[in-house]
Amino acid sequence: MADRPRDCPESNKVRLDMGRALFDHVSAVYYMTADCYETAKEEPEELLPVLNFLVDLGDLACYTRQVNCYYGGTIEHHDLVRALVDNLELQCSEMESVCQDVVKKGPFYENLALGQGELFGEVLDRLAAYVAKLFWKQQGRAKAPTLATVLSHASTWTLGGEFASDFDACGPGLQPRRVHRLDGEISDFASSHAIFLTQSRVLEVFLTRGHDAGPSPLIVNLGAGRHDPANCLLERSGDFGAILFEIDPERAEDLRLRFGRRPEVTLITELVRPKFFAERLLPFAPGPPPQHFPALLKIDVDNGDCDYLAVWLETGYLPLVIHIEIVHSYLPPEIGLSIPFDPAKSPGNVSHQYSEAPMMSVGCSLGAALHLLRSHYALLTWSYFKPVHVEFVLTSWAEEHKIEAVPTDQIPAFWRHVVSYREVFHPDHYHGLELDPRQMVAEGLSLEEKQAMLLDSQEALHGQHIVPERLDDVP
Repeated sequence: MADRPRDCPESNKVRLDMGRALFDHVSAVYYMTADCYETAKEEPEELLPVLNFLVDLGDLACYTRQVNCYYGGTIEHHDLVRALVDNLELQCSEMESVCQDVVKKGPFYENLALGQGELFGEVLDRLAAYVAKLFWKQQGRAKAPTLATVLSHASTWTLGGEFASDFDACGPGLQPRRVHRLDGEISDFASSHAIFLTQSRVLEVFLTRGHDAGPSPLIVNLGAGRHDPANCLLERSGDFGAILFEIDPERAEDLRLRFGRRPEVTLITELVRPKFFAERLLPFAPGPPPQHFPALLKIDVDNGDCDYLAVWLETGYLPLVIHIEIVHSYLPPEIGLSIPFDPAKSPGNVSHQYSEAPMMSVGCSLGAALHLLRSHYALLTWSYFKPVHVEFVLTSWAEEHKIEAVPTDQIPAFWRHVVSYREVFHPDHYHGLELDPRQMVAEGLSLEEKQAMLLDSQEALHGQHIVPERLDDVP
């Protein structure tokens, strides 16, 4: 996708319903297969050929989406498609238990050329059933989902990626034991990074006996209208007060029902722009604010997230824990991307917000957050499942209370071992970004070349000129 000519006219893009439905089907089966492979106690090696097949089929679907921008109807185009499909047919024939009967029904290429693609659909359905059966046998693995849940994520109309949301937001979620990385390699984390690959550790950090969060600790939840770890902490501990920012009316009403009878909880429903965030928040501090205020700062508004973080840190107050969504989790830490706050992207209704602005046109990257946090914070968690949420803990406080975290200077290396292939299949990329995330980990490309690709993709997305920074101060 990244080689698409910048002047490719919209009319030249192939928009076949079959192509999009195929990719959505592939991504759903990929996510459930990756869930099984990455979370099983013992590595299910029989799933590696399935993962490889899904990766190549995803590439074919992605390629055909913009076929006219490459070769049009030329002989070179047909030869390339034929080679890709023949390779898939060969892989399928080697997975006898799944594909043997399907291959006998006819050549994949002729089936695809007719504009139908039923054989690919049948193969995907069989793969989904095959993986589901393996899930069922893996009862010994942590947090094994029900068969119905697994099958629902393999349906043609499911995009996948939100699999972890089926589990308790207050719990650890599906913790991977190994990772199918963005570069295609496999990392095994059975004993090393496993503790950090979880949805959240705020309950562990703040509710463990002896972990002093200070007098009258406060939670600041910016974008609070969902069942997230910050709200879990508020529900499970009466020691914390909270300032909840939420402008969506339905979500705000839900928060009133949950916390409306607690006087130590304040709900703010008007839009507070980043430049006014600190002055709006400081009056709620209990007396002179302690240096480490608030105890927990959570930011997830999908609009200028790093702007809010920067404004708060400029006050000099350092929260004990910072929780922030990293929309551009596919970017290496050496590249800082922070898309500025735009009031037009915060209309007050979540569904309207996401229909107006693609996710890839908002948010920031890990490098942008690290640039703001500098050496004050270590990494507490990397949620791993898309969308990626990251928690940082104040290094001095973590050392004082012996809280295990990834040191600042080790975060870039950590990212390279945990950024996963889910970035390729996530719908925000396929349907919203003209950039192949795998190029961001390609060793043959310089940092400057990766920055140029990112800039091109952002300009193609919405015509906005955003210059990604090269962050030399990132360890």
